[in-house]
Amino acid sequence: MRATMISIAVLGTLLGAVGCSAPPAPERLAEVRGAEAAALGAEAEAYAPDAWAEADDLNDRLDAELKVQEQRMAWFRDYGESEWLADQTLDAMKAATEAATTGKERARLEVAELIAEARTKLDELRGRLESAAQGKSTQADLAVFKSDADGARATLADVEADAAAGDYALAQLEVRTLVRGIERLTGEIESARERQRRRIEG
Repeated sequence: MRATMISIAVLGTLLGAVGCSAPPAPERLAEVRGAEAAALGAEAEAYAPDAWAEADDLNDRLDAELKVQEQRMAWFRDYGESEWLADQTLDAMKAATEAATTGKERARLEVAELIAEARTKLDELRGRLESAAQGKSTQADLAVFKSDADGARATLADVEADAAAGDYALAQLEVRTLVRGIERLTGEIESARERQRRRIEG
């Protein structure tokens, strides 16, 4: 009888050692959720995609680990991994927020620079179109080029509106595409002028 009681006591001690750890404190989890909200507010997914992906993955792992432990019998719960994931997620969310702040400012500066470049290129493009030879052989090409140039100016206005609204991620994509389009259009105009010159000389 005495041996049985001792065995039960030992078993209880062992089970307690296995499952005695408590889940992360509610305050700690609230801090993690607050850091996640801050990262989302800083638009980390747009301006720091790599840092956000890492933080979001850790957050998913934390949620999954907490659910695993909740489904276990109380004696067998072990929140050591949950504690570690909570710490890692918190740090990663803070890092993503910082990276997003830096990334957004970098995007803002690039957008401003590319908008200025696009304006200059469009002015040069307009000058080329205005100085282009007018005639039956060039009329159709010039009409297309002028239409494309008008479209580029409309796109530039959209880019400026997005930048003014603080959506630098969208504006960045738009203005990069716009600048490439203006350069391509400029090349096409120069090619057309060269063909016209050859026709005249020939």
